[in-house]
Amino acid sequence: MSVGSFYAINAVALLVTVALAAAAVAGGRWSALLFLGWLGFLMLGNGILHLLATLYFAEYCPGSVTAALLYLPYFAWMLHRVRTRLGVAWGRCALATLFGALPMLAQGYAVLVMGRRLLW
Repeated sequence: MSVGSFYAINAVALLVTVALAAAAVAGGRWSALLFLGWLGFLMLGNGILHLLATLYFAEYCPGSVTAALLYLPYFAWMLHRVRTRLGVAWGRCALATLFGALPMLAQGYAVLVMGRRLLW
């Protein structure tokens, strides 16, 4: 991935995250579940992918520290807040997270197992 692509992708991800976070604060359970699905993709799926890549290749994968120290704890914190503040059932949280994380996990599978990019 080029440096320009990295910055562009992350700028868009930041804008989407801020917009969905604002919607979750202003809205109710459904907007919070949409936000949780996005975080499942961006933070949980991405975090798992980076850590698995580090283990799989037995060398540091850029993004692993960010995944371990920021992405995964932030996702867990937001999951907890959606559950406790809004009283959303575990099953709904799990479904939103799973559907959100699937594209990132599919990409990770393609890279780690098939040796090629699937989506981007």
